[in-house]
Amino acid sequence: AANDTTSSVVGAVCAAALIAGGLWLEHCLRTPDDPDEPKDR
Repeated sequence: AANDTTSSVVGAVCAAALIAGGLWLEHCLRTPDDPDEPKDR
């Protein structure tokens, strides 16, 4: 089990990086609000 520690840490860091990248892309690629709609909805 001690030999698997390095690979599991690398896998966890890569998974966190993929999640952060996905959230960043979701933030960047939002469609703009329609200016014709009122803001109170």
